[in-house]
Amino acid sequence: MYYDDFKKVSDGASKKVDFMNKSILGYGVSSILAGIYIGLAVILVNTIGGALPSGAAKILMGAGFSLGLCLVVIGGAELFTGNVFSMTSGILDNTINAFNGIKLLVICYIGNFVGSIITALLFYAGGGLKSENIALFINNSSLSKMSMSSTDIFFKAILCNMLVCLAVWCATRCKSESGKIMMIFLCIFAFVVSGFEHCIANMTLMTASMLSPFAEGVTLSGFLHNIIFSTLGNIVGGSVFVALPYFIISKYR
Repeated sequence: MYYDDFKKVSDGASKKVDFMNKSILGYGVSSILAGIYIGLAVILVNTIGGALPSGAAKILMGAGFSLGLCLVVIGGAELFTGNVFSMTSGILDNTINAFNGIKLLVICYIGNFVGSIITALLFYAGGGLKSENIALFINNSSLSKMSMSSTDIFFKAILCNMLVCLAVWCATRCKSESGKIMMIFLCIFAFVVSGFEHCIANMTLMTASMLSPFAEGVTLSGFLHNIIFSTLGNIVGGSVFVALPYFIISKYR
């Protein structure tokens, strides 16, 4: 049962690598789209957060952020955090080699970063940061993330990508589109409401914050501090806590 589903993931990793090797441009565009999709979800949830009281806002923010991963999974795009699970699965199952898996993750990460920046710039150009409530909410969220200790960011990022990769894994196992959407919704709702750290989402958030007229206290060093440790935690969460356990299980069940 698990073997067949895990094989879908590892074979999918091989197809992703083939796509990258066939056209780095095409793969890069797909990665940029994923950064844009996650960025759109970031803008949505922070618009909600800036407009509503904190209690109600957090629940709706959790619900709204699932839009990003739904667009990635169902619309089709290449997201770094989900690909950590996919590439690790392919490497463990010997459908791809480590060099190609790491190469794909690097290209995907860069593409996601570009897409995140594009989304933040478009939001800024469209006047989205002219709303004081929204701009202050984005700024305060960014300051909170930048001021966390490296260990807090790292472990919250592990938990985050466990949930993101479980959403991808469950979507692989679901037989219907509605089932996929429901599992994505529940997993993403859990990570947003719990306040976990997603490196790609944070790229859009903190870029928008640096463009904000209320950007006091937001720094490039704080940006890099969060992104480095959230990226490392996301890698551990997807590879060690999701891909590796299901690889082991798939050998016996």
